[in-house]
Amino acid sequence: MLDSEIYERIAELEREIGKLPKGSITRKNINGKDYYYHRLTRDGKRSENYVNFDDAEVLKNEIALRKTLEKELKELKKSLLPDKKTKRKEVNLSFRTMVRIGEQLENQIISAKRYKKRQCISKIRDYVLGPVDDKVLIIYGLRRTGKTTMIRQILTELTQEQFKRAAFIQITTNDSLADVDSDLKLLEQNGYEYIFIDEVTLMEDFVEGAAIFSDIYASSGMKIVLSGTDSLGFAFTNEEQLYDRCILVHTTFIPYKEFEEVLGIRGIDKYIKYGGTMRLGGINYNRDIPFSDSKHAEAYVDTAIAKNIQHSLKAYQEGGHFLLLLDLYEHG
Repeated sequence: MLDSEIYERIAELEREIGKLPKGSITRKNINGKDYYYHRLTRDGKRSENYVNFDDAEVLKNEIALRKTLEKELKELKKSLLPDKKTKRKEVNLSFRTMVRIGEQLENQIISAKRYKKRQCISKIRDYVLGPVDDKVLIIYGLRRTGKTTMIRQILTELTQEQFKRAAFIQITTNDSLADVDSDLKLLEQNGYEYIFIDEVTLMEDFVEGAAIFSDIYASSGMKIVLSGTDSLGFAFTNEEQLYDRCILVHTTFIPYKEFEEVLGIRGIDKYIKYGGTMRLGGINYNRDIPFSDSKHAEAYVDTAIAKNIQHSLKAYQEGGHFLLLLDLYEHG
């Protein structure tokens, strides 16, 4: 496997791992009845949250998958040459989140050069390469509709000088807005101007604090591109924190003509089977087309749509918008 392919696989693994839960599932027998708890350790403090039986099974499987992927990730990183493991050490920057710059980022985006480009990439190009303003650009849509690929493609269009000032941040469920703020300050101090932040809605405090991206960094001359699958979270943000200070690029709808041109796949039946996705899918969908049968269609809807809506409602105003849905949410 080429180094560029290893970096691409590492990036994909880190994205998938970032979405999966940490910790473990424990069972306690109280008065003859079994109770299940999700055990987590954060900042040296351990917490246990009660989960019902069905949720416990789902969490257990997701935690097991995370460990499997982490093992693969560890082996891939070992396979890289020592001087190519990370560029952060070379420039002596210490980040809190997963930040890629320089050679590491270059290796990650090489594969994007061979892909055909979606029509909506022109809006991203106009923002990134256009005049400076105080707005941020948001790329949002369902999983596998080309968001991350378009970011990589835009990165390949930067000049050599521009690329030296570009950074890609991969957000995970363990990151907070304070972590990202710290890394953005560090990047700004070191002259970085083109910042791409993927899966930004995974942060629990994103919706309530998104204004920092426009008010502090974009207004100071940075080009900030945010992307994620949590469309409802972006809708809340657009209404409040980033009102009139963001440009929205929606990727979910893919016309048949564009599907044909970009993927080179012809036939309305194939178009329906792919269900508006741009490829076979990531780690959870690498054997079958997401909408090839009811089982995979349900899995895609649950993970790519339903869980995103629940996450948005939970993170926004302390769950105040759940209303009558709260009972259903708490019962899985």
